[in-house]
Amino acid sequence: MNNNNNSISISPDQLLNIGYLMLLVVLVCLNIPTLAIIALIILAIKALNLYCTTWTVNQDSLVEKTGILNVNTEEILLFRVKDIRLYEPLLYRLVGLSRLTIITSDYTKPSIVLYGIKDGEELMHMLRQLVANCRQIEGVKELDIR
Repeated sequence: MNNNNNSISISPDQLLNIGYLMLLVVLVCLNIPTLAIIALIILAIKALNLYCTTWTVNQDSLVEKTGILNVNTEEILLFRVKDIRLYEPLLYRLVGLSRLTIITSDYTKPSIVLYGIKDGEELMHMLRQLVANCRQIEGVKELDIR
């Protein structure tokens, strides 16, 4: 997490690619060059994809930027956040990572997933506080109609 001027920039950790790296090592050890080259290309694309994914949390919004060649930027206003879910599967916990799923009332992006992040619980509490502050400033109240 990078913190600068009231915004936090978050990126997924490259540890998510450990399986591809292990596959590459096994293929090299087994002396299967064709499959090793394919695994290396897949690993490079996956690593570049993670490198080009960022989430920026501001005082009033969450901005997701994804894509290698075609970049997609999506902004979610924090007062639209309905729920935040923290998921820590065993393999993620072993390396200190987690996944946050943020459910929103936004029509174009009803949910956003921050995967492979460090300090997920701390980020979840910080987001909840920012959402509450943003709702208070905007005068927004949550209303569920079923």
